[in-house]
Amino acid sequence: MPTMRSLLDGTIPASIGAGTLSPHFNYLVSADAGCDGGGLGWTKGNDAVQSVSLVNPFSFGPFGDGWPYNGQGAANVSMTADFKSLGSDHDGAKAQVQIISTFFAKCGCCGGCHPGGDAHAEVQWLSDLVLPGRADEQWRITVTIDQRVTGDALGQGMPVPPCTISIENQVYPVNPGSTIDLISGVYSMVFQSSKAGLSNRDRGNTDEAHATLTQTLKIEAKKV
Repeated sequence: MPTMRSLLDGTIPASIGAGTLSPHFNYLVSADAGCDGGGLGWTKGNDAVQSVSLVNPFSFGPFGDGWPYNGQGAANVSMTADFKSLGSDHDGAKAQVQIISTFFAKCGCCGGCHPGGDAHAEVQWLSDLVLPGRADEQWRITVTIDQRVTGDALGQGMPVPPCTISIENQVYPVNPGSTIDLISGVYSMVFQSSKAGLSNRDRGNTDEAHATLTQTLKIEAKKV
């Protein structure tokens, strides 16, 4: 962390840290085993929480499960993330975080026990924002996000999640963007992407749904 002297006298550049990524993954699968004969269906799921530095690219998954017989549900989720500094000097800094989440959910055949699969993920990114200069110097922070969903016929309709960014406990919307005015200092930033994913069940067939969510977050700090 910069010293107060280096912050005030402008001997350090502005910066946006690579920070820490904290994704939360969840899947749930169920099968119709035994339903037609009056027995019980089967359900299982799990959660996984990671906390990793984005100094290096992050890769996780696939995380999920399935059932090894007809009538099965299946689901999995995977994620990659990468931080890039796009420039930094005494008058400003730019950075980009790209998060790519891939979801798969398979419906089980028949019905009665809600066979199928759910796959979801949500993510949080924590970073430090350093804005050098005198205590009364003004800075403008511009935050934007581009979110795109691609996939097959069932997956491409997956909605994009709402996102926010918090700076010193003030929460701002990121869909599609925000402009935030600050003075020189060192700030903590928290980007939060709400739960996104697929649910595919009760269709009476074994259709599969695939979707990829690409989120590109850009942050620019500029002295005004």
